[in-house]
Amino acid sequence: MFLKGCLLSVLIFSPVTLGICRNDCKHLQPLYETIPCVASPNCNNGSCARAYHCPFIDNWPPETCYFNKKYYKNGETFSIPYTDTATSESKSCLHRCEVSNGCINIQPVDCPSPDVTDFSSDSNRCADNIRFQQELLRDYSILVYTNEKDVCPLMFIPKLFAPPWHATEIRRTCKVGDYRYKKWDGIAVSYNSLQFSCYCDCPPFIRCIKL
Repeated sequence: MFLKGCLLSVLIFSPVTLGICRNDCKHLQPLYETIPCVASPNCNNGSCARAYHCPFIDNWPPETCYFNKKYYKNGETFSIPYTDTATSESKSCLHRCEVSNGCINIQPVDCPSPDVTDFSSDSNRCADNIRFQQELLRDYSILVYTNEKDVCPLMFIPKLFAPPWHATEIRRTCKVGDYRYKKWDGIAVSYNSLQFSCYCDCPPFIRCIKL
């Protein structure tokens, strides 16, 4: 389940320097493919992506919802496919774009109980992550994962909690609102008495893991 939360404190620490390019984007790839974003030119003759470009987020019109390459106005309805976990059947149900006081959400209209609906798929693995609190996705808010094995983030940390930082690089920087962090910059996050280590390992999103 995708959760909301409040951040208690944030502080910056020094960048992490790694050697030859590994598969930097293996953790964020499912989310980027769901949005979808485009992988930047790869290193090591195409063996691993180092960053992504997300034009659908960068060009997001004000006061709209976004899902699967389309934008929707406030009040507009559209169908989203899902798997009925009780019968394994492929179905779809209506959702409505709701924009109010700066919050952007895609709300179910005639969908069955969440207990029997799975909106993820092989090509859309993180669909649940981009249906709710869409303003956090639009603002490149900080992603929180519970461990390295998570396919999709558990939640977003809002941009207003990010430590001020402005990287001078233009390419391959992570974004959090108006702030920019260069690749391998990190932030330490204390959240509800839990500690998280966050890195710009695959721009443009920053990824956090519980220590």
